[in-house]
Amino acid sequence: MDQPTCQTDAASGNPFREMAFACVPALVLAIAFLALAGHRKDYLGHYAAGFGATLAALLVTDWTAFAGERPRGRPLVLVALCLACVGGGAFLEATIFRLAVFDEVDFFNQSLGAALAGLAVLRLPGGQRPGTRLAGLSAAGLFVIAGVWFAFAR
Repeated sequence: MDQPTCQTDAASGNPFREMAFACVPALVLAIAFLALAGHRKDYLGHYAAGFGATLAALLVTDWTAFAGERPRGRPLVLVALCLACVGGGAFLEATIFRLAVFDEVDFFNQSLGAALAGLAVLRLPGGQRPGTRLAGLSAAGLFVIAGVWFAFAR
């Protein structure tokens, strides 16, 4: 008897379960940031903002470009967009959020969040259901809000 894969289990479950598979690892890493680097809450902020913003960009692209399909080019498009989000994070770090100099640690943390969001979306089936869209954008929004909050916390 064939065992169902995680992909099948997540796709057949409810929308919040699908997004939990994407967001729980990110939340665990966020807790690790607090536990290991709690004195530098901006590390957590950059990580969470990178995860949330990239998750939103990837999910919206996935829903609009690959609705109901799983074409061969989907992984390549999502990886390219994830890299573009990392580039966008570098641009923001070097321009708008630059207080004194480009901070490589902040850039690394937001890139780590972006990469984890990329992995999370790649494991989801293409073209999500409306409930999954709501759950995904809600999670992305909460991560961005937490990111901004922690990035500027004193």
